[in-house]
Amino acid sequence: MLRTLMGIVALTAGLFLQVPETLAAQAECDDPIDNVARIGWPSRLPLSITEDEDERECRFSVAGVAAGSPPQEDLSNAARLLFEAQPFGDTLLGLGADRELLASIPMMLAAASPEDQPDPKLQTDEFLAAVEECFELTTSRFLSPFPDSGDFASDDDIFGSVQSFDVRCAVASPAAADQLNEFLGGSVRLFDLEVPVFVFRNERSFSLNEFLILPIVRR
Repeated sequence: MLRTLMGIVALTAGLFLQVPETLAAQAECDDPIDNVARIGWPSRLPLSITEDEDERECRFSVAGVAAGSPPQEDLSNAARLLFEAQPFGDTLLGLGADRELLASIPMMLAAASPEDQPDPKLQTDEFLAAVEECFELTTSRFLSPFPDSGDFASDDDIFGSVQSFDVRCAVASPAAADQLNEFLGGSVRLFDLEVPVFVFRNERSFSLNEFLILPIVRR
């Protein structure tokens, strides 16, 4: 039986009210369930997805709204930090001193998780250094400012060290959706993206896979 848990988007305190009106993108998840779970979400907001093999669930969270995951206050703070750091790119290089911002990645990866804390193996200085490497992908070296450019790059292109933590990272323009979906593993797919995205995939355990889709926007 299809069981889909979805965080209800509460755009409180004006945090995301500054985001301009957007078209809805779509995401699908079909690995741990018998059918396909789908969600539409404003593509300029973050989306977290967890595949839970044990419970046969696809779980979704939009904009860091808790879905049986870490405390809402922690998730809201992580979402705020990432929002305020936009636009990603050259301005985000040299983030080593900003541990809190880098730590928002494992926090947001867990936004749709059944676990109440981020993945423990991602809460180390070594992993956060690897995340900092991933931000290089959002620079103009890899990602054109033009959405129809068809750009795609992953941690393989920077010889990144995130793979040693069972994590992958990538960036893709909307025109590179096919490459992005292949990178995501085939069971999670994205459609109708309006802006480039910065994506993380974490194999948290044998039964839990976590995905984070972050828009790359210029405010």
